[in-house]
This record gives sequence, C-alpha cells and structure tokens, in this order.
Amino acid sequence: SPEARERLADPIAKILSHGDTSVRLAAVNTSGELGAACTASNVAALGALRAKEAHVKVRRAAAQALGRVGQAGVGELLSYLKDSDAGVRHFAAETLASVRGSAAAAGAIGLLSDCEPLACHAALLALGKMGDDGRAYAEVIAGQLSHSDLACRLAAIQALSELGASSQAACLGELSSDSNMGVRQAAVSALAKMEAEGAAQAVRFMKDDDPAVRQAAVKVFSPLHSKLAADLARPYTEVVACSLLDGDWRVRLAAVVALGDLHAAEYLEQIEALRTDDDNQVRRSAVTALVKCGAQAAHVAAFLGDEDRRVREEAQQAYNTLGGGQGGGADSDLSEVE
Repeated sequence: SPEARERLADPIAKILSHGDTSVRLAAVNTSGELGAACTASNVAALGALRAKEAHVKVRRAAAQALGRVGQAGVGELLSYLKDSDAGVRHFAAETLASVRGSAAAAGAIGLLSDCEPLACHAALLALGKMGDDGRAYAEVIAGQLSHSDLACRLAAIQALSELGASSQAACLGELSSDSNMGVRQAAVSALAKMEAEGAAQAVRFMKDDDPAVRQAAVKVFSPLHSKLAADLARPYTEVVACSLLDGDWRVRLAAVVALGDLHAAEYLEQIEALRTDDDNQVRRSAVTALVKCGAQAAHVAAFLGDEDRRVREEAQQAYNTLGGGQGGGADSDLSEVE
C-alpha cells in the first residue's frame, strides 16, 4: 500500500550508505520501486550518491531511481548531469528527458551556463528530447551554437534538430561560415527538419567548400531522402539543378536524384546532358530521373550505348518502359543480362 511504502522509504534511505556495494545497489533499486512514495530524505540520499559513490553502476541506478520518483526527484537528478562518467551523464540526461515538465527543462537550462562543458553537453542532450518543454527554450539553446567547446556546439545543433525548432533556422544558417566542417554538416541535417524556414537557410550551404556539405545540402531538397516535404522543396529546383554542374560527382548525383524525386520535368534537357558525365553512378541515376520526370524514350536513347553495362541495362529498361521498344541493330542485346 502507499502507506507501507512511505514507512519503508526512510529506513531504505539509511541503507543507501551501507558498506557493501551490492546492498547499496539493492537499496537504490528499491527506492526506485517506491517511486513517488519516496520521502524527501530518501531523495536527498539518492542525490548524495553522485558525489560519494565510487561505483558507476550504483550511480547510474540512482539516476534511474530519481527519474522514477518523478518531479520530486528532478532537483537531485540534475546533479547527475555533472557526473564524472560519460555513461552516467548520458543516462541521466535520457532519464531527465523522460520525466519532462517545466521544472526539468528549466533545470537543464540552468546548467547551460555551467563552466563545465560536460554538464552543458548533457543538459543539451536532455533538452533535445523534451518536446514542447524543451522547445520553449529554443532561443536559449541556440545561444550555445557559439560555445567554446565543439561537443557543446554540436549538441546544441542536435537539440534544435530534435526539437524541430524552425524559429532558430536563421541561427543555424549563420553556421554556413563556420570553420568546422562537422558543424556545417550537422547544421544542414538539422535544417532539413525545419520545414520552410529550414529550406530557406539550407541553400546557403550549397556553395560550401567541402563537397560533403554541398551534397548534404542538396539532399535536403530530395523528398525521398529528406524530412522536407516535396511541396516545400519544389520552389528550390533551380538551385538544385545548378548543382548538376558541380565539380564533385557526389554532389551531381545528389542533385539528379533530387530532381527525379521532385519530378522536375522542366530540367529534362539538363538531366539528359549527364549522358556525358564521367561517373557511371551519375549517368545511371540520370536515366532513373528521366523516367520519374516523365521523359520520352528519345531522352534516354543516348544512354543505350553507354560504356558501362549497368547504365546500358538501366537505359534499356527505361527505353522499353517509355515505349521505345526493345531497340534494334547493334543495341538489340542491351536488355540481356551479361
């Protein structure tokens, strides 16, 4: 009964300081089972283990127990975001996020100004998983994008991404000039989840010096490979088409795939021109894109004589699908598997 649980809480709290590790661990787990019936002294004892308990397993269990206590355990649970062990910090952040509520979010926000980057990183991890409670602090989270610690900056980007905080899309767009490639690439991935506001900022990364970032930016506008809806990506087909001329084959590949996904029939000629591209994956994807864009058989005919077997086979299949028949003469065997 609830009454019995409350009577057990204080005695269990005393056992939390027992000399035997297994006994302490059992007491911690029992405290968690008490949940909301934990007394203030029990909650305080669980919190105290963060500083004095040497065993990681016990500290991790204590963080879990505090999470099961609920809102009354938030204050002590927050201290575990400062734990010396990365696993405990991560687990505490996940636990705090599961508790949610305004107190949990406000407490995590309070840790962002902590001089210890590890605590800030853990707090950002928690905030990103708090839904509306975390989103209410999106602007404060965005303030960490300029943190001196790289891990914290990346954690802030991740938090904004998980929250879908489109109100901060412009702040992420500013990272297009960041010196760290990982930061720029993470920002692009986050913008893909921020609807129209994110799309408007993602184009800033399409001229990045690093081809991996440019590729990621183009992929934002590929509905089948992105979180961005097709109707929001469609207005950017022109800038995507410009990437067909990129010097890196991976960017060109992402661009032609995106145009196919967007059924951008107005760029059939530009896609067909990829028949001379020096990368066989780009040429093969161009054939697929032509079909998606509603091309005629004549558009893929130039690919029937490609030097690469897989491109020829893709082209033959597309040619047949578009009503071109099986071909003839020198190309009559293109549909056969070598």
